[in-house]
Amino acid sequence: MIFSRNRKAYTDVTPAQAAQLKHTVKVIDVRSHDEYFGDLGHIPGSMLTPTPALDAMSRDWESETPILVVCRSGRRSAAAAEQLAHRGFTRIHNLAGGMMAWNAAGLRACSTRHAGDGTTACDAQLNITREAV
Repeated sequence: MIFSRNRKAYTDVTPAQAAQLKHTVKVIDVRSHDEYFGDLGHIPGSMLTPTPALDAMSRDWESETPILVVCRSGRRSAAAAEQLAHRGFTRIHNLAGGMMAWNAAGLRACSTRHAGDGTTACDAQLNITREAV
């Protein structure tokens, strides 16, 4: 695959677009553990995949899997999206503005860690809601 300097290998999406996509894509958050559970929170159902672990963790993913990459401001996620593209992934979206934009748009974010299994109370509620449907 050849990449030109003028063409991105991923699509930037707004928070509103990301909110519509989040149930049909693998949502990957490339921030640190502390950021993921910090003040900005994370997108419900997202998978914490810190940038240093992205290469190793993505080895088991299908290259056609649609992915939404998230970070604090959109900068690290854009770099991670490029990294995924170079690994052969073809359906990559980057949350423009990151969690700062997500929160500014008033969209739901999880931040409080749930005791025990590492999920958040918000994620646990999301799973209960999905099972009830």
